[in-house]
Amino acid sequence: MNHDPFAALAAADPARDVSLPASEVRRIVRAATTRPRRRRWILPTATIAVVCAVGIPGAAVASGYLARTGWFGSPNPGSPEGTRPVGTEADGSEWIDTSAADYGDYAVTLWPAYATLPPGYDTAAFARTIAADAPKGLRQVTGIRSEFEQNARCAWREEWLDADALGDAARTAVAAQTLTAAATWPATVATDGGGIVDEERALAAAATAGDRSGVEAVDAWCGEMLEGRGR
Repeated sequence: MNHDPFAALAAADPARDVSLPASEVRRIVRAATTRPRRRRWILPTATIAVVCAVGIPGAAVASGYLARTGWFGSPNPGSPEGTRPVGTEADGSEWIDTSAADYGDYAVTLWPAYATLPPGYDTAAFARTIAADAPKGLRQVTGIRSEFEQNARCAWREEWLDADALGDAARTAVAAQTLTAAATWPATVATDGGGIVDEERALAAAATAGDRSGVEAVDAWCGEMLEGRGR
């Protein structure tokens, strides 16, 4: 007779033989993420149920973060003749539950090291503030990093404008150099649906040329984005 309680529990599990195809997993998750706001509370439960159905990789479990789902995207680029539809995933990066209680803590770990901030900024605090404003639901890591990159670029744009107003040539030069490199940061390039990289290159070119009106004209909404995220 088997007295192993864990074996008994496993045998009694009505879902032990259940598996879901990837298409069904995506359908359930999409349904959960498009519910009206008044039923948004369903999202975390629906997400956990789907992830459990397909299995959570050990890396996600070992991380200790509830925000990690262990579910990775399966991008489909489509086909020119239209016989294979375009997928909805940006890439193969992990889907993250931004409604999880520990999402702010996990988001800090996703901040890319190359996305430096101007002097005076606390990177962790900056990342937490951005995470707090994020829409609740499932987002891929690449999309989160793309948002971080954009916020960092906005901080450098403001740094350039502040330095230019003070006539600080050294600071404007550093800001312009950073904006030039930042125009092609990887997550931005990966999620560029058209025009974002070109616009950021135009901003960097204006900063390098000392063209204040050109810098002000590009990404004019950056000031609003940075509200509450100061140094």
